[in-house]
Amino acid sequence: MKVLTLILLFCTPAALLADSNRNAAPSDNVNSRYTVESVSVTEKDREKLSKQLKEDMERLVGEKFEQGIVDSLARRIRKELRAASVRAKLSRGTTPEHVKVEFESRPRRIEEDADLTKFSYHSQQGWTGGVELGFNAGPARVKFGIQSDGNELLERYAGITTGVAVPVGERLQFRFAFQSFHEQWNQATIDALAHNTLAGRDDVSGIYRTRNNFEPSIRISLVRNLTLTAGVSFEEFQTVSGRQD
Repeated sequence: MKVLTLILLFCTPAALLADSNRNAAPSDNVNSRYTVESVSVTEKDREKLSKQLKEDMERLVGEKFEQGIVDSLARRIRKELRAASVRAKLSRGTTPEHVKVEFESRPRRIEEDADLTKFSYHSQQGWTGGVELGFNAGPARVKFGIQSDGNELLERYAGITTGVAVPVGERLQFRFAFQSFHEQWNQATIDALAHNTLAGRDDVSGIYRTRNNFEPSIRISLVRNLTLTAGVSFEEFQTVSGRQD
């Protein structure tokens, strides 16, 4: 009986310790006991963020620090800024048990993305395709593309497209697009136009060699997911004879 009593005395504390460890809530974040005092980004980055994201950042103020939420915001900021990386920097708050969260972004040296704008094949008209490359130059967004199209117009045209969009504040954006194409006409069209010209028809336009298009415009963000775009388009043609219209 004495031996049994000694065994119980030695085993009971170990069993209680095991139970307490199993019931204890795991804490893998030592910062979770702190309250978020402020959330900030640089003024330059803040101008580029959406209203919804800025509101979600402000909701952290006064809440307990949660690493998962902060990491999620960092990913959203990185996506909207199109940055190379975004990290959250923590610093001591002005009051005890509080922390400040500051998101720091590192821009890409060359931020670019390419899109295949069109791609098709016609047995008589041949291939049609276009590729556009976009990249950031400071706050502006620049695009450059090449395309060859035999489907849209009577003639096949091939050339370049360029454009730039410059934000002014959070709701206004100035845009400018330029397109320059070289026209290629099939022989049947050339013969038909020559016949109409010889017949003295003035209502049939001649063949043009190049076509340039200029499109200045502005884009206004009215409310979330609703924008208004207004602008003008100017086209310049150079005929085979060298005359410009």
